[in-house]
Amino acid sequence: MRIEQDDSGLDQPGEPGYRQRAAATKRERTRSALVQAASRLLGQGGEVNMRDIAREAGVSVATAYHYFDSVDDVAASFYFGLFEFITGDLYVIRPDPVGIIREYLHEIANRLRRYPEAPLRIIELMGHHNPRSFEEGFVSAGVIHEPLTRMIAYGVQEGVFRQVEEYKVASYHLYALITLSRLSPTFFEQDVADMVMSQLMPTLQDS
Repeated sequence: MRIEQDDSGLDQPGEPGYRQRAAATKRERTRSALVQAASRLLGQGGEVNMRDIAREAGVSVATAYHYFDSVDDVAASFYFGLFEFITGDLYVIRPDPVGIIREYLHEIANRLRRYPEAPLRIIELMGHHNPRSFEEGFVSAGVIHEPLTRMIAYGVQEGVFRQVEEYKVASYHLYALITLSRLSPTFFEQDVADMVMSQLMPTLQDS
């Protein structure tokens, strides 16, 4: 689900701040090109290095290292980005918090299924994020659980869910989703999402 961007109000050359904004746009495009290049290469399996990613993205190795410190850094940006979700339209289409969360979990399960290596790589990357404990590392990586945390907070605000520690609940159940996707590759993604949903709702709603 994409939100269309209106380009009619974009700055034109010669307007104040145009060069700075153009440079920022170029940086974002370069960074995105590197992440997408990494996603294609990582999806093929095998060893990948920064030179491979730079070549695939059409930039120099020096440019690649300007944006990312290592292959793991690029990989984390891609895999963790799988959990991002444009929820603006979703709140209009499904104003009920339960429906929003169900659709989100199904979407994430679908994304993980499209990239079979993703669950294991996320576990590995989170281990690097916090070597002592994957669970602690997962909780501290707000980029992963932040969308679901917002959805749970919305349900609390609407009076549909009881008061909980939103980020901990979100972290735990996304961890379960990743683990199930990794350990149960023969399950349909809908089944994985529904299993997590069946665990999550009793935590959020009074019986």
